[in-house]
Amino acid sequence: MSARTLPEGCSIRGATPDEIPAVTASLESVFIAPREFFLARYRHYPGALAEHSRLVVRGKEYVAHQRLYRHDLGFAGSSVRAWAVGDVCTSEGQRRMGLGFALLEDCIRYVRAQGAALCLIRAGLHDFYCQAGWEIMPLPACRVDPKAFPLERLGAPGYLTRTFEPERDLWAVAEVHRRFNVGRSLVRQRDGHFWARMHLWCPWQQGLGFQVAERDGSVVAYGRMWDSRLGELCYLPGHEQGAAAVLASFLRWAHGGQGCTVHLALPADHALWPALAGLPGVETHEGRATLMRLVSLRALFEQTLDGLSARLCAASHGLAGPVTIRCQGEEVTLAPRSGCLSLSDTRASRVAELSQQQLLHLGAGLAHPSELLAGQVSEDVCTDLSALFPPGNPIYWNADSV
Repeated sequence: MSARTLPEGCSIRGATPDEIPAVTASLESVFIAPREFFLARYRHYPGALAEHSRLVVRGKEYVAHQRLYRHDLGFAGSSVRAWAVGDVCTSEGQRRMGLGFALLEDCIRYVRAQGAALCLIRAGLHDFYCQAGWEIMPLPACRVDPKAFPLERLGAPGYLTRTFEPERDLWAVAEVHRRFNVGRSLVRQRDGHFWARMHLWCPWQQGLGFQVAERDGSVVAYGRMWDSRLGELCYLPGHEQGAAAVLASFLRWAHGGQGCTVHLALPADHALWPALAGLPGVETHEGRATLMRLVSLRALFEQTLDGLSARLCAASHGLAGPVTIRCQGEEVTLAPRSGCLSLSDTRASRVAELSQQQLLHLGAGLAHPSELLAGQVSEDVCTDLSALFPPGNPIYWNADSV
C-alpha cells in the first residue's frame, strides 16, 4: 500500500515541533514507557527532529505513528548510514487497514532521501515486518532461571561489581564498548554525543539496570539490562571473567528480588556461551530479532568501499576482474584498481545476482559465500566474494532502545 491508496481522508507526513507533546501523549497510552521518556528521547537523541515522527493523520487525529532514529551501523568492515524504525503503533479501530505498511514505505522513502544504505527494526512481530520487506538477522540467545542456575559457576575472583555511576564511569564504559565491538556488524556506531546524552532518555538503565565490573580500580566490563533483558554485555580482551561477574550480579538481583527469568542476547563468540553451556536453568533459543532492509545498493557500496578495499588488500589474492552485483532491481560494479576497489558505471561480464537476504548475510559475515551461493555464481566470483565478505563476524544487538 502506498500513500495514494490510504483510506479516504488519511495522509502521511512528518510531525511538526508543536505536535510532539500530543504525539508523545498518544504513545504513552500504547507503550510501557512514560510520556516523559519519549519527550526526553526526542529532545536529546542525536540529530532528532520532529519530522522523524512519521504520522498517518485523519483530520486532526493521529491514527498511526512510526519514529525514525539515525542509527549508523558497522557493516562489512565499515560504518554505513542507517536508520532505525521504532515506536510503531496504530490506534485501536484503525488496524488491519494497511496503515502500518504505508508508514513503513514512507519511512524507506524518507531515509533513502537522507542517503541511507540500510534500515533496521528491533522487534518481536517478525511476520509483519517480513511481509513489508525486512529480513531477520539471527542472534543467539538464552533464558536463565536464577533459581535453578548454579551461581558459583560464575566465580570471578579479583573483580568488583557495582552500579554504574555516569560521572565516574561513562567514558570508561564507552571505551569498553568500542573495543569489544571492533569489526562487528550491525553494531550502533556510538559517538561522544550519544554517550553524553543517553542517560537523559534511558533512566531505567541506571541503578540496578546498569552494572560495571572493575579490576584494580579500572572498569573492564559492563552490562545493561531492562525488563529482564540483558541485551548488552561487553568486556575488554582478557577480562572475560569480568563479564561473568556482571552476569552473576544481575542473576543475584533477579533471584533475590524479582525471581524473574533473565534473557540474554549475545554474539556467537561471546565468552559466556561456553561458560553457560549445559548448566541447569539455561535454555537457548532464538533471540529477539534484528530485522534489516536494504535501502540503496549503491549507497551501501559507496559507504563500504574503503572497508572492502582494506579487506581486499589483506586477502591472499585480488579480484580476478570487475564483478557486477545485482540485488532487488539495482546493480553496482566493483572494479579492482591499484590493489583497491572502485565503483564502475560499466556492467561487468561476471555477475552475482543476490537476494536481499544473501546480500545482508554476506555483509554481516554470517555465512561463507561458497555455502550461501553454491551453484548460483561461478567459482571465480565466489572466490572474489570470499575475499570481500569473510565469514565469522558475529553480529551484536545493542541495547539502544530502538
